Amino acid sequence: MKAYRLSAVLAVSLVRVASAADPATQPGHDVGKRWHKRVKEGLLPLNEDARPYAATSAVISLGEAGDAKSAYALIEELLPDEGNRDQALVCLAGALAERGQVKDALAAPAKASREYARQMVYAFIARGLAKRGEVNKARKLLPGLSISRHRDTALSAIAKAQARAGDATEARKMAEQIKDDDRRRNAVKAVNSAQPGKGDPADHIRSETLRSSVRMMRLFAGKAPVDEAMKALAAAQRRDGAALETHCRAALELAAATDAMTQTAAQTVLAVALLEAGRTADAKAVLRAAGQASGDEALGVASLTAGPALVYLLVRLDMDDVLDEALESLTHNADGRAPVVRGSLMQAVGASYAELKQLHKAEALYAGLNSRSQRLHLAVGVMRGLAARPTTSRPAR
Repeated sequence: MKAYRLSAVLAVSLVRVASAADPATQPGHDVGKRWHKRVKEGLLPLNEDARPYAATSAVISLGEAGDAKSAYALIEELLPDEGNRDQALVCLAGALAERGQVKDALAAPAKASREYARQMVYAFIARGLAKRGEVNKARKLLPGLSISRHRDTALSAIAKAQARAGDATEARKMAEQIKDDDRRRNAVKAVNSAQPGKGDPADHIRSETLRSSVRMMRLFAGKAPVDEAMKALAAAQRRDGAALETHCRAALELAAATDAMTQTAAQTVLAVALLEAGRTADAKAVLRAAGQASGDEALGVASLTAGPALVYLLVRLDMDDVLDEALESLTHNADGRAPVVRGSLMQAVGASYAELKQLHKAEALYAGLNSRSQRLHLAVGVMRGLAARPTTSRPAR
């Protein structure tokens, strides 16, 4: 990935937080205002090349928060280029539809500059509705999708939703309508492997910071050690001690014979599973073993994937000795990590401190950082943590 693209990725993350809800609506008004100000101060030198990416991310954040009015106004104000504006409208419409704000989402197609973009907007609305399980509403949009690429997007989302709902027959019929060969194969595979009612165990993790981090482990889907670790997490959430033990043992055995990145990811998910089961001592032991397996690197070798979850676990389990060592390496870049990785990890530190109500540690760390970039990422993380909400999702028993 080119350097300017890395900067854009980070800018997206930064502005996404800066454009989130007014700090007055967040827990601890004065605290929120202080950290919000720090984020804004850090964003002032934002590169113009990154502005479209950042503005689009801001629009997505507003959409995910349900503030359609502000999101549409931001598009009009900051995205004069038709291509950038169309992309933002697509993302906004999908986010609003997934929230159930269908009327607001349906205002987007008319604002698109060309027919290709309009149909993409409708496809993302259909996808958002399908994710909510509102399959009938999503299907009503299919007749208006004449461009096969966009129709395939909607068909794939609907088929997967039908499979999750237990309607495998209709799901396969829907998937078989997909024109693109690769997308059709992937949709059919997803339909055939769907487990109605079970969902993703990551979705049931109460902490939003940890939940979003564990979802990154989906990048390792199909890797046996991580798949077993995910089964252990599901068992912990079902309070099935015997199954938890079985999957933990299998995951550790498989992890010992795999590459370091997969091993770190599997051990991280196992630590989450053990934490969910209340076995904190075992979770700590797994984390220390993960560090040893990756050459005593506290945040593991899979830094951009497993790293954020590891950070949260270290804070949550009061493993200050390991976290301090990791922060020392991180702030001085002694490990040679890429900027995008260091930024992601520092944001995870801030988010974890905020969500776990350890803001005094965030303040102390912020005061001791010399790098403007690191201070900005820490502030971004704190704002994320302050806005974090626990899930109400519960696994099936």
